[in-house]
Order: sequence, then C-alpha cells, then structure tokens
Amino acid sequence: MLDLTKVFSFHATILDRIVSRESKTLEFKETFNWGSKEKYAKTMAAFANNIGGALVFGVQDNPRNFVGLKSENFEQFDEFKITEYLNSVFAPEIFFEKFVHTVNGKNAGILVVHQAINKPVVCIKTEGDLKESDIYYRYIA
Repeated sequence: MLDLTKVFSFHATILDRIVSRESKTLEFKETFNWGSKEKYAKTMAAFANNIGGALVFGVQDNPRNFVGLKSENFEQFDEFKITEYLNSVFAPEIFFEKFVHTVNGKNAGILVVHQAINKPVVCIKTEGDLKESDIYYRYIA
C-alpha cells in the first residue's frame, strides 16, 4: 500500500520541498495533461510489471517542490477513459486507483498502480511513445 507520509515528507526548513525521490515505485509529475497519456501509460505498465507504484501529480521537478494541481483536470477526468485507453494499448489489464490527496491546502492527484497478477503486461499497439510487443519494467533509478 502507498505510504502517503513517506511520499509527502517535507524538508525541515524549505517550505514545500519534498525530500522523497522518484524510485522504482514512485514517479512525480507537475501537471496532469491527457495529451501525455502515452507517457503515463508506459509508466503504469512498468509499475504493473514490477511491484506496482504511484504516479503523483502536482510535484515540480528539480527541485521537487509540491505545487499542487493547478487545475481540476485530474479531479474531473473520468477513470473509465484511463481504463479504456490502457486496455486499448496493453494486455492483460492494468489495475489502478485514482484519487486526490490534500496536503497543506493543496491537492495532489495520485494514480496507484497495482502489481499485475498475470505478467508480463505487453504493449499490443504502436501509438506515440508506445511500441507494439514492448514490455516496460520499472528499475531502480
């Protein structure tokens, strides 16, 4: 299970600076934009082929500052559209949960991806960054 206290662990003296780092189970994104769906899908498949993981939206890169979601794109985005897209480009199915977490008055969007029961999850269609028959796997950075 995702330990949100570890994900949202802040620097002692620098406001909004997250000390957590990206890893084999954690990836940060500043914004949620469905135009980047191939990149999100690739990461989600890589998490599913390993031990699962979380995509966290609302964290600026370098330095890792928690800026929160700047719009309601994530909150209002239908989970069914994500599932439908993932099923159109990967098999077997990728299981995930979508939720919003509020920290210090700001919202973070989180996609928690579960470890696949039947591995590997394989790309079944070439689209954008995705290549048919590729298997994505998340390694320690």
